[in-house]
Amino acid sequence: MGRPGKRYKRHAAAADELTVMERREELVQRGEFVQIYESIVEAKWSEIDLPTAFSQLLRAIDLASRNDPAHFSDEVLRVMTSLCTYVMMRAQYGVIQCIAEDDSVNSTSASKLSHEILSEWLPQLRQIHGHVMELNRARATNARLWQLAKQKERENQRADEQECLAPPRVAVEVIPECFPRGHEKRDMKSITAVPPLDTVRIPHFDRADDGNWRSNGNGHPVEGH
Repeated sequence: MGRPGKRYKRHAAAADELTVMERREELVQRGEFVQIYESIVEAKWSEIDLPTAFSQLLRAIDLASRNDPAHFSDEVLRVMTSLCTYVMMRAQYGVIQCIAEDDSVNSTSASKLSHEILSEWLPQLRQIHGHVMELNRARATNARLWQLAKQKERENQRADEQECLAPPRVAVEVIPECFPRGHEKRDMKSITAVPPLDTVRIPHFDRADDGNWRSNGNGHPVEGH
């Protein structure tokens, strides 16, 4: 029979893990995938349910990518840049330590960089430097593109609102071919609103012999009797 103290510790650990899972689930609902990843990294591997934790991480990533793509892409690039910058600084520290060791060994002779530093460390460090520079450039470009996209979206939205508030446009076509008899024909031109939505034909009346004005309603005069 096991001691009660051990059983209590096991139950307490299980309760603590359930509480951690519940807190991570709250982060999942908000799409906080970076915080979930950090909690996984900081936890002890023996005290975490990795399949469940990474499943929560995946759901948080999917939610964040759909809710706010601009913020999501910036966060991904930020995490990548942070990690690569950390690796770069660790590599630089290794190079500095190697140089210090060479100087301590060759303290009586002229200081020269060893073949190991020149052929192994520096080429790798140069690659890391270039990768960090590319990530920072990509992050700046990404932010600029999302800024332009949001600006274009706002402009389109304002244009749509103004079009909805604008009064309806009507095209008016004046037909100069029909004028009352006995009157001098005037120099009239078609007046059209741009872009035309509807066309209104203004009928022209003709004076009949009896002195009355008549029209057939379609813009053509009707001869009087």
